[in-house]
Amino acid sequence: MKNPRLSFFTAADKIKEELKESGEKYFSRVGDDEIRKEVVEIFDGQIGKPFNEDELNEIFDKGIVRYKNKVPPGYEDIKKYEGSIDDGNMTKENKKRVFGDLIIWEEIIRKSKEEKKRYYFSYRRYKRGLVEQK
Repeated sequence: MKNPRLSFFTAADKIKEELKESGEKYFSRVGDDEIRKEVVEIFDGQIGKPFNEDELNEIFDKGIVRYKNKVPPGYEDIKKYEGSIDDGNMTKENKKRVFGDLIIWEEIIRKSKEEKKRYYFSYRRYKRGLVEQK
């Protein structure tokens, strides 16, 4: 009969070695991530200027009115926040999460105006708020 104590220590040593190898692999990827480099290459020069604080606050204010009136895009994301969206207690992170679709929408509109081109925003899943209603 095998010694259970010896089996335990053998298994623990094996797990410890596997964790060490996984950690080394992880840390090497953090410093030299091929996937990240490829993504950066693909999007280099394709990403617009981010909104400044005043512009974001304007979008958040607009979002409060739009979402209360169920105006797309994103008004259904109001469910992501448990409080009232206009009580003044939302953190910036909560606002970005709740109004994320609207921020993207505004970015597309800005880019479209700057370049005088039409852009289309497509989701993998159906979102009622972004479907044109006739």
